Amino acid sequence: MDSALCYDSENKRLYKGVAGTKDCLISKHDKKGYKTYKYSIPGEPVEIVISSNLHYQGASFLYAQILIKGKSLLNFRDVRALYLINHCSLDTFQVEAGNWDELFDIIIRNYDNLYFTSEDDVENYLNELDKIVLRESISVFRNKNSEKPTEWKGTFLVLLHSINKLSNIIECKDNSVIDGNTYFQKRLLSSCRNYLQRFAEYYPTWEKKEEDSRQKQLSEKLLIVCEYVGKYGEPFEFVDLLIPGQTK
Repeated sequence: MDSALCYDSENKRLYKGVAGTKDCLISKHDKKGYKTYKYSIPGEPVEIVISSNLHYQGASFLYAQILIKGKSLLNFRDVRALYLINHCSLDTFQVEAGNWDELFDIIIRNYDNLYFTSEDDVENYLNELDKIVLRESISVFRNKNSEKPTEWKGTFLVLLHSINKLSNIIECKDNSVIDGNTYFQKRLLSSCRNYLQRFAEYYPTWEKKEEDSRQKQLSEKLLIVCEYVGKYGEPFEFVDLLIPGQTK
C-alpha cells in the first residue's frame, strides 16, 4: 500500500503510515497538475499545507508549508535552495517532485520541533548566501528535479540572484515564528550589509541597459534590503554602505 502522512489524535503525533487508515491525512500520489491540500491539527494551532504539480509542462514540484497560528516555520536547513530558481521560498519545505516519503519525514521532524530554530542552521544558510554574493558567476538549477545546472556569468546576474534570495528571507521573516528573534535579526543585518557593500563596489562599472527589465527587479529588491538596514541598523547606515565615505 502507498505510504501516507498520518495523525494519531490519541497520542497527538504525526507519523508515516499507510493509505486508507483512519489516521491518514494524505497519501502519496502521482496525479498530474497543480494540487493544494490543507490540514489543521485537531486541538493545536498548526496547519500543514502541501502543494504539488507533477508531470505538467516541465514545472514539477512538491513542497509543504507548516504554520503555527498563521506564522510560518522557515527552512534554513535546505542550503541548496539558495541555488534554485523556482519554488524555493524560505517558508517552504521542498523535495524532488514525487518524493512523498521524504516530504512526510520532513513534516514529521519539524512538527516534533515546532518552536525550535537552530542558530547553526541560520548561520550556515546565511554564510552560504554571503559567499554567493562575492562571486562573478553562479551555477543555478531550475528546481530540485534539475540534473544539470545553468551557468550564470557576470556580477550583475549573481547580484540579481542573490538579492532575490535575500529579499525572500526578509519578506518571509515578517510572517514567521522567528520574527523578533534578536540573533536572527542581527545575523540577517550582516548579510544585508555584505550585499550592499558588494553592490556599491560593482555599480560604478555596471553597463546599464534601459531595456533590461531585470534592472527594475533588482532596484525594487534593493529597496527592500535598504529598508531593512534602515529599520535595524544605524541611522543612514544604508547610505554609508551604498556610497562609502560620502557621509562621514
